[in-house]
Amino acid sequence: IDCGAFESFKVNATTLKNNIFVLQNYYQTVSGNDKLKETVSVPVLTNYKQDRKQERKMQYQIYGFYFDDDPFSQYRKQFKDCVNSNSPIEVNRNVEMILRIESINIRKTKKSIEMAIISASDSLSTVELIIYGKRYQMYQNQLKKDIIVHVNVTKNINGNFFVNKLE
Repeated sequence: IDCGAFESFKVNATTLKNNIFVLQNYYQTVSGNDKLKETVSVPVLTNYKQDRKQERKMQYQIYGFYFDDDPFSQYRKQFKDCVNSNSPIEVNRNVEMILRIESINIRKTKKSIEMAIISASDSLSTVELIIYGKRYQMYQNQLKKDIIVHVNVTKNINGNFFVNKLE
C-alpha cells in the first residue's frame, strides 16, 4: 500500500489501510464461491483524508527521496547560503544546512558532560551532527525527531559535523 501499488484504484493509502480488514473479510467470504459473489455485495469503503505530512514521510522512508513538495524547498528559499548534505565541504569550514532530524542519541562524555549525536538528512543524504557541552544544554529542548532545523556546523578532520548554532 505504502509504495503506491494501488494508486490506479484512485483510493489513498490511509483509506486502504483503514479498510484493509473489510476488504480482507469480503475476499475470504467470496473466494472460490461464484454463487456468493453474486449475492454478497462489494463493501463500500469509508474514505479517510490523507495527511500530506505523513505521505511525504512515507515517500522518503520507502524511496529515499521526495517525489514532489520537497519540505526543504521553502527553507532553501529563505536561507540561500545553505549547502546540501552531500556537498563537498572543507575541513574546519563553517556551513549552514537545512536538515530533518531522524534520530537523537544522548550520551555522556568521559567527563560526564551530556552530548547528542544526531542523525539528520535533507532530500539528498544523511549526516551525523554532534552537539555537546553548553551548546547541547542551550538547544536540548529544541531537539525533536522529525523536525526540520537550520544549523550552522563545522566539519572536523574526521568528517564529523559539530553544531555551532541551531534554529
